[in-house]
Amino acid sequence: MGIELEADFHLGVALGEKLDAIHSVLNKRDPKPNYLRLSRSGTGTSVVLDFGKPPANRIWNVLSIVSYGTDDHTSVTGGNMAWYVGDNANPPSLISMVDTGLAIPAGRTYSRDIMWCYPNENLIAVLTATGSQQLGANVIVAEWDIKDKW
Repeated sequence: MGIELEADFHLGVALGEKLDAIHSVLNKRDPKPNYLRLSRSGTGTSVVLDFGKPPANRIWNVLSIVSYGTDDHTSVTGGNMAWYVGDNANPPSLISMVDTGLAIPAGRTYSRDIMWCYPNENLIAVLTATGSQQLGANVIVAEWDIKDKW
């Protein structure tokens, strides 16, 4: 009477691969955004500044926006800034307005995960003043990979 023994090691290999995959997921670091500084300026009584839109598969979290005139401290007479996320019409549609009533110069910061600009939307600022003058704005955005954020 003979004894036959047959062993299969596929179970052990498959289990080891699953554990390695779980380990790599658990040890994955949190995704981090790229921080971008965007600046635009122009001259006139009404200046439309188009900061563009995020690249495909990316999304912008708008963190701050700052308006300025000829310098960083002199008030612009009749100065006002509004900014929009959406179409790139000149001027943009009121439906896409996100914030308004910012003096020139002035700045506004936003909490993280509040103001978003998607790949099909332009980020636009409209600055107005009494009399033609140099007007501009600086924006700081956190650029995320969409798959990392959602």
